[in-house]
This record gives sequence, C-alpha cells and structure tokens, in this order.
Amino acid sequence: PAMYSAVLELDVCIVHGELRFHDPATGQNILTLTESNEEREREKRARQEAEQARLRAEQARQEAEQARRAAEARVAELQALLERRQEHDPDSGDRLT
Repeated sequence: PAMYSAVLELDVCIVHGELRFHDPATGQNILTLTESNEEREREKRARQEAEQARLRAEQARQEAEQARRAAEARVAELQALLERRQEHDPDSGDRLT
C-alpha cells in the first residue's frame, strides 16, 4: 500500500523490499539510480545504432551515386561507339552489327 508524501508530492511504497516513488501528477514511477543509469545506457546504444545506420545509408547512397555515374559513362561510351560506326557505315542505320 502506498502512502502519499505531501513534502515530496509523491506516493511512497515498498516494492520487493525497495523504497519506490510514484508521481501521481504524471502517473510515472520515479526510476531508481540503477534504472536511470540503465535507461541512459539504452538511449546511448540506441543513438549509436542510429548513427551507424545513418552512416551505412550514406555509404550506400554514395555507392549508388558511383554506380550511376559509371553507368552514365558507359552509356556515353556506347553512344560514341555507335556514332563512330554510323559515320563509317552510314547505311547501317540503327543496326548494331
């Protein structure tokens, strides 16, 4: 059973042998120091994982951009080759032989 502390403006109770606090205004339990440290560590890991995912996405974007440029260069090379063939054999039309 919880007791209300007017000084703290919190509900106070014992849970599994530990003194626990609950804020009735927000409905939130107040974390213990250990819980608070664990929560900060989880948040830190989540930020690190998000940053790693962002870096992987940026690397993938750069690789895709390089592949696009290489494909565009190859298309330009093939167009130039086709134009040279057509210059040497104007009767060939659009045939690739």
